[in-house]
Amino acid sequence: MITKSFLVAAALTLVSGADGYAQAIDGAKAGTATETVLYSFTGRTGDQPTAGVARDKAGNLYGATYFGGTSGQGVVFEVAADGTESTLYNFTGGSDGGEPLYGGVIVDKNGNVYGTAQIGGADNYGVVYKVATDGTETVLYSFTDGSDGAYPSSTLVSDKTGNLYGTASDGGANGNGTVFELATNGTFTTLHSFDNSDGNHPIGSLARDKSGNLYGSTLEGGGSGCSGYGCGTVFEVAANGTFTLLHSFAGGSDGANPFNGVIVDKSGNLYGTAEEGGADNKGVVFEVAAGGTESIVHSFTGGGDGEYPIGGLIFGKKHTLYGTTLQGGSGSSGYGTVFQIAKTGTETVLYTFTGTSDGGYPYGGVVLDKKTGNLYGTTQQGGTDSYGTVFELKP
Repeated sequence: MITKSFLVAAALTLVSGADGYAQAIDGAKAGTATETVLYSFTGRTGDQPTAGVARDKAGNLYGATYFGGTSGQGVVFEVAADGTESTLYNFTGGSDGGEPLYGGVIVDKNGNVYGTAQIGGADNYGVVYKVATDGTETVLYSFTDGSDGAYPSSTLVSDKTGNLYGTASDGGANGNGTVFELATNGTFTTLHSFDNSDGNHPIGSLARDKSGNLYGSTLEGGGSGCSGYGCGTVFEVAANGTFTLLHSFAGGSDGANPFNGVIVDKSGNLYGTAEEGGADNKGVVFEVAAGGTESIVHSFTGGGDGEYPIGGLIFGKKHTLYGTTLQGGSGSSGYGTVFQIAKTGTETVLYTFTGTSDGGYPYGGVVLDKKTGNLYGTTQQGGTDSYGTVFELKP
């Protein structure tokens, strides 16, 4: 289970100096996009959104915060297309779940919201939940820390019939986490239990192709590097249940500790981010080809291009990739970036956060409005009251 102290440490100990927000730079930010803060959390309405947002066809945004709300255990929220924010559900940390971490939400065509919370439930090992349009929360599954897993922290993915797929960061047959399916009739199936040699601690989201194959990453495992824990893996769980280890990170120029899963293109190539490793040990964007060969798309320098990419990637037009870095950026602000990478491999920083009213430390990735090219996401900190933001970037 990831704690609040871990999140704060991850964000703050990597920054030079100890002045926190005092280091932020007001004024113009380097980049090619204009940022608008759609909503600043107040603590009571949420605190520390550590995942991105989901967007429906009407332009409404949905997400979850790690803490905050009436019980301090996190909330599910909506920011409507007109900018109005609504708290859809306040977690209590009890049987309903609590502390939804890196797991964002998905929304069905009827407006129901689905996600994971890393604690709470019948045995306090986390839940898969549904929040209906009237605000009613239903626990669809409570983890037991048995063969099913424990502490789910990923965003779910669904198929056409409504079955849900995700990862649990711990538990399973070997205690290293699981990949699971939750059918519409409530049947839970463990699709794979990691044993560290093939991965450990899957906290990122899954990608699913048209054939029903699932792809993902683990934060650790897969080898002897990175202090003996392994530097992480990329894997496939085929539609027939066969598990394949596609790549095991070595912790050097190939990257280390992929945090937030992968995306898959029409040819079966996978793209993702690794928090560390690369030429300057500031993280990478990588590709794992359909045959399993890994290559580096971009290696972050820790300068204006950003550092420590934790959020996942999305595709834009012409195979453009969009993502975020937790820190780095232009000047000395160091509060993270939103970037794009063209098909040619050229990286462009669209926006650098300052850690003030515009937000800071984007843990989650972004979503794209394909009609306008606008991007939407969250920052863990910053905003009017320093509890985090929901933002829009216009090209």
